[in-house]
Amino acid sequence: MTVSRASLVQAWHHWDASKVFRAHLISRQVITILITWILARSSLSLDDIGTYELLHLLGYGLTFFWLDAALRGFTKVNRELPEGDRTLFTRQVAGTLALASLGAFLLGLFLARWQPSSFPFGIPAEGSWSLFGVFYLSFHLSSMVEVLYLQQERPASMMAWSAASGLAQLALLGIPVIVSGSLEAGLAGLALFGLMRLLWFLRYCRPVWPSFRGAMGQWRSVSWPLALSGLIGGSAVLIDGFVIMAFSPEGSDYAVYRYGARELPFAILVATGLEWVLLDRLSGKTEPDVIQAKRFASKWLLRLGLLPCWPCCFPARPSWAFMVSASQKVQPYSGSTCC
Repeated sequence: MTVSRASLVQAWHHWDASKVFRAHLISRQVITILITWILARSSLSLDDIGTYELLHLLGYGLTFFWLDAALRGFTKVNRELPEGDRTLFTRQVAGTLALASLGAFLLGLFLARWQPSSFPFGIPAEGSWSLFGVFYLSFHLSSMVEVLYLQQERPASMMAWSAASGLAQLALLGIPVIVSGSLEAGLAGLALFGLMRLLWFLRYCRPVWPSFRGAMGQWRSVSWPLALSGLIGGSAVLIDGFVIMAFSPEGSDYAVYRYGARELPFAILVATGLEWVLLDRLSGKTEPDVIQAKRFASKWLLRLGLLPCWPCCFPARPSWAFMVSASQKVQPYSGSTCC
């Protein structure tokens, strides 16, 4: 059967930037799940895996409410600006986020070196955070590139970025861990991966020193309510971690909690992608576009409502070391995801 060039072009145009962006978010979750399997099946101890997850918790605690809100605010304001003002605005936002990320990295370094005695559990060592912090903050800071690809309607660039980024993350973490059996080697690979993404971010966004006037002032006004909402809604992950470690301060116990019987959070990922796409579509649009976006949202919310009913959403543990949690912990699906 011969496939014509016209049909290929038509199929390609069917995959617009918003669909590729949603696929990209799902692929990131797939990469995360594959990494948990690599770590669980490797020769790393439960304490090492617990340390890795505590590093994630520390990175999340330093960024979860402001970074995502800043990118969402940028999406809205940048769409409404005249074409000639977008370049400077993008570079100023990139500069602001780079400075804030550097501050978060230094704060994490301070907490890792001088841990307050009031903390219910020990923060991973300074050397571990130095490597992981470079990866975590560079990774999330460079997510601005994905937002720009979405707004500039560049599905091919986003697809190439997503594939290259996912494969590089798997290789630079998985290969050192499997070959050496050392968490530090894996963290060094992640730091290298983060620096690679950071270099592309600096080349593509070219950050400059910010000035909070004009569009930057509007961006700040839009972003701070989103940050407050994120602080309230996203703090549950931190509270869960603190509660678990307060009653069971061993890193191995936290690893069992994180890698035990869990649902595949595809519903959460699809809802997040839906929120990003709707924010992009509704910025500066006309009434017919708003009606079309509402129909689009209704179709996907129905699918999200059915997703938790599938038995495959609750997979088995990645290895027998985590079997103890299967009869003790099932994370409930949060209906607030769709709100």
